[in-house]
Amino acid sequence: MTWYFWSQGITAHFSQEHDYRLDSLELDGPELAASGQPLIGVPEAQLLQALSGPQWGKVVVRDEIGRWLDVDDWGLMIWIDEGEVESVTISPLTDDNGDYIWPDLEGAKS
Repeated sequence: MTWYFWSQGITAHFSQEHDYRLDSLELDGPELAASGQPLIGVPEAQLLQALSGPQWGKVVVRDEIGRWLDVDDWGLMIWIDEGEVESVTISPLTDDNGDYIWPDLEGAKS
């Protein structure tokens, strides 16, 4: 099941496989910001530089059904279109019991 909040640039996905718990948020609104700076439209090279700190873990560039950056340690998929950030998908991590742990992105500040 998916809920769309078009005017806010938010799409919420609820998975049947996970008892309809919220299992990802896709954000593409122009007001999406990181550390007070707009994120949508940021050049990929600039984003890769920002994600180079050790707190982010491994960042993998994927180019399969589109281009995106996988930041697995934080549950992030950052979608790139024409060399710029188009949207960000946030998904929870899971603990050993399968319980969701949503990333604390505030804790990722350098």
